[in-house]
Amino acid sequence: MYQSRHARHAFILSVLALMLCFCMLIGTTYAWFTDSVTSDNNEIVAGNLDVELEYYKDGGWTTVEGASDIFDPDAKWEPGRTEVVYLKASNAGTLALKYVLAVNLNGETAATNVKNETFKLSDYLMFDIVADKKPGDFADRAAAIAATTDAKTLQESLIGNINEDGLVKGELEPVGEGNVSEKYVAVVLWMPTDVDNAANTKPGTAAPTLDLGVSITATQLNDEDEKDSFDDEGYDAGATLPNFSGTGSYTITLPAVAYEVEVRSNSTNAKIAAFNIPAAALAAGVTKIETSVEETDEIDANIVINDGENAKSYDIEVEGLKDGNTEMIKVYIKIAEAGTELNSVVVYHEGVALNSDVVTYDKTSGYVIFETDSFSPYTVVYKDGPATPGSDTTKPEAIVTDITDTYDEEIEWGSYGQWSPNPEVEENPCLDVIYSFKAPHTAANIITSAYADWYCDFYVKLDCDLGANEIFLGGNYGSFGWIGFHNGDLELPADTEIPLLGSVTNNPWTYEQVVKSVGEFLCGVSDVDDALTGATFTVTLRLTNPENEADTHDAAVITHVFEASAPVVGE
Repeated sequence: MYQSRHARHAFILSVLALMLCFCMLIGTTYAWFTDSVTSDNNEIVAGNLDVELEYYKDGGWTTVEGASDIFDPDAKWEPGRTEVVYLKASNAGTLALKYVLAVNLNGETAATNVKNETFKLSDYLMFDIVADKKPGDFADRAAAIAATTDAKTLQESLIGNINEDGLVKGELEPVGEGNVSEKYVAVVLWMPTDVDNAANTKPGTAAPTLDLGVSITATQLNDEDEKDSFDDEGYDAGATLPNFSGTGSYTITLPAVAYEVEVRSNSTNAKIAAFNIPAAALAAGVTKIETSVEETDEIDANIVINDGENAKSYDIEVEGLKDGNTEMIKVYIKIAEAGTELNSVVVYHEGVALNSDVVTYDKTSGYVIFETDSFSPYTVVYKDGPATPGSDTTKPEAIVTDITDTYDEEIEWGSYGQWSPNPEVEENPCLDVIYSFKAPHTAANIITSAYADWYCDFYVKLDCDLGANEIFLGGNYGSFGWIGFHNGDLELPADTEIPLLGSVTNNPWTYEQVVKSVGEFLCGVSDVDDALTGATFTVTLRLTNPENEADTHDAAVITHVFEASAPVVGE
C-alpha cells in the first residue's frame, strides 16, 4: 500500500514537472542564437559569434575600442600630406559570419581661410578604401594614391553616403584549414598638392577639425559546413543585419546656403539616408537640425501594389524646419544594394504619388532621391530587374500647364553671352506668359522609352512677320536658372519655324538628356513694346528620329495670342 501511494505521488509530481517545463517552453521566444546547455550524456555547445576589428599602429595590431585613435589625432593637414590606416577584420568565433565595416565622419567644425571664406577640411581631403592591402604593401605615398580606384573628397564620400564609399562588406569563416577568417583593407586619406589657400586657416582663428571613426557589425552566415537534422545549411538563411532605422544631426555654427545631414543606422552606424536642407527652410533661431528615418510595416491602403512590385515604407522626421515650410528638401533613401537595377520607382507621401519630375533612382548607389517640403510617412514602390531599353513604345505626351497666374517668384536672368537680356532693348525684361512642361518619364524609367534617343527640341513660329527686337523668350534650364534673350537682328517671315534648344546649345538634345538634366521645364514669351499685338505665337515640343528626320512626334503644342499691354510675370 505504501509503495502504491508512493508511486502515485511520484507520478503526479512527474506530470506537474512536465507541465511546468511545457509552460516554460511556451514562454520562450525563437531566436537565431542560443546559449549552451549540458544533458546527462551529451554536451550541447552554442556557437560563438565573435568579430574583431584591429588597426595597425606602432608595428603591431591593436584592437579597435571606443576611444581608439585610429587616425592621427595630432595631424596638421597641408597639401601633400597622406595618411594610410590599415584595418583587419577577423572571425574570432566558431560560426561563419557576414559583416559590414564602415568608416564614419562623425562630425567636424568649419573654419575661416586666409581669403576670409568659410571652409571645411572634408572638402579638401581625398578618400578611398583599397581592399586586400596589408602594412608594407605601399612603397610610398604615390603608390598608395595610385592604388585608389574611386577617390572622392570626404564630403562627397561620407556625408550622405551617396556612393557607399565608406562601406566594406564581406564574409568570414571561423579559423581553420583553408578558411578565410581575416580580411584586410587600407584607408587612404590625403590632401592633393594642388590645394591652395582655400584650405589655409586664417591666422588667429581656430583650425578646422574632423572626427573620423570606424565600426563593424556582424551576424551569422548561412554556411554549408553548419548543418542541422533537416537540411545542410538553410536553417539560418534568414539571418540579416539589423533593420533600417537611424538618426542624424547637424549643429549649425555658420551661415550656409544649404546643410547636408547624414543619417546612420542606430545598430551598424552605416549611412542609410541623407538630407540636403536649404537654410531658408529652417525656423528662426534654430541651431541644430535633427533627422530620423525608420523603416516600418505600415503601407497606406490607397497605394496599389501590382504583381512583381515591392514596397518599403519609412517614417521620416526632420526637426528644425519652420512651420509651413515650402522650400524643397532633397532626400536620399537607401532602398537597394549598390549596382541594383530597378525597372521602376514611385514614391508616395501619405498615399499620394510624388510628381515623377522630383523622383530619381541612382542604381550605382541604390538610393532613391526625391524632393519634398514636409515629412512623415513615405512609401517607395519599385519593381526589381533591369529596365528593358525601348520596351515602352507609347508616344510621350508632355504634361503642359499654364502657370502664369500662379508664378509669383522674381526671375533673375543669367548672363550667358548672346543668350542674355539686352538692357538696351528692355531694362527689366519680363514674360507675358509662363508654361510648365513635364515629361511622362522619369530619370529612373526613361531608358524604357523607345523614344529615349530621339532628338528633342522646342520649335517656335509666329503667324506674322517678325522684326528686329520684337520678341523676348525665356526658359529655365535646370541648374543654369533662367536664360532670356531678344531676337536681336534676326527677322523672320510669317510661319517660319525655328528650333530653340538647338540654337542655344548648337547640339541636338535627346529626350533622355532632357528628362535627366532638366526635369520640369519652365518657359515663356513676351511682346516687346506691343509690337506683336494680336499675333499668334506657337510652341511645339517635337521629338525627331535621329535616323530619319522626316519621322517626328509632337509631344505638345501650345499657342498664345499677344494682347496689348498684357500683364507681366516674374518681376
